[in-house]
Amino acid sequence: MRLALLADIHSNQFALFAVLDHLQRQNVDQVIFCSDYAFGGSGSNEVIDLLMSYNSHPIVAISGNKEDYISPI
Repeated sequence: MRLALLADIHSNQFALFAVLDHLQRQNVDQVIFCSDYAFGGSGSNEVIDLLMSYNSHPIVAISGNKEDYISPI
């Protein structure tokens, strides 16, 4: 199984878009996002939208300390 590990995008929708675009051309079985995808930049909504609409590979998103601000789990 080939995994892609991502972490610490901190709302940089341009970087996330580039990485997800690159992954679509790779032989990856699953994407694991290791926290801190939101906050720290101006594109929090865009990052969440990108993650929710990405369907080329299964994604597991692990919440980090920044995600505690948006989801009290």
